[in-house]
Amino acid sequence: MNQNIPEQMASGIFRVIFGGCILFILASAMIWIFDLIPVTG
Repeated sequence: MNQNIPEQMASGIFRVIFGGCILFILASAMIWIFDLIPVTG
């Protein structure tokens, strides 16, 4: 059980960093696409 705790912590930190990077890339891509599309109205 003791060996599993650091492994879970490492995977959790990796998921947070990986998810944050994906969200940042998606947000910047959405902003870039919406900048390309001329907004009418």
